[in-house]
Amino acid sequence: MAGRVLEMAFSLLLLASIIQGGNNSEQFLYETLEAEVGQNIIIPCVMKDGADRKIVSFKWMKNGGTNLAIYNPIHGQYLYWPNVTIQEKRNENVTGTELHLPSVNKWDSGIYSCEITIFASDSFTIKTTLTVNDEIKLLRNADKEFEVPFGDNVTILCTVNSNAQYSWTKDNKLVSENKSLELWQVTEADAGVYELTVNTGSKSLHKEFIISVLTTTTSLTTGFTKQT
Repeated sequence: MAGRVLEMAFSLLLLASIIQGGNNSEQFLYETLEAEVGQNIIIPCVMKDGADRKIVSFKWMKNGGTNLAIYNPIHGQYLYWPNVTIQEKRNENVTGTELHLPSVNKWDSGIYSCEITIFASDSFTIKTTLTVNDEIKLLRNADKEFEVPFGDNVTILCTVNSNAQYSWTKDNKLVSENKSLELWQVTEADAGVYELTVNTGSKSLHKEFIISVLTTTTSLTTGFTKQT
């Protein structure tokens, strides 16, 4: 059986705002961000530029106490944590920085603060709340129930959006510990219910697949990839 696995992009749930800050400044930010484990996240800290303001620095922190990075227009950037980067954003209308978080996990959830310091003026802080979900999302190349002609080969491929261990069983007996279940030159003995168990360490998922073996020649319809 041939299957085609489609790549998936998990969309972020964003709530964007433009707020009025100190010194009559306007800042663009995401008040909340929601992501899945393994995604790359960008958190903006951008304000409307003005000739009467001289920005001294943008300082990024997590949960109000952990320094992540700081950017100064003259001296550049300094990273307190090696797993983050910042990028300057500047044009004729806005100036600011973006905090880049690669391949986030559950631990990355929290409140990210960007403290903006302006020369001869008060500093002010804008905040973004990031929530990283570790729900298991299964990508598969087959329907739950399908038929296979006698003597054909079958491959059921399942992957999840995080590191995991896989276990395929039939009649309570272990068949495979790979992402894919592969059956070669199937016979009636291969028919039955196959149970897939996916374990990420903190969560587990169970799915059943029912395979029927046809003893007469029948055209096989390949299912499209589905997310469950």
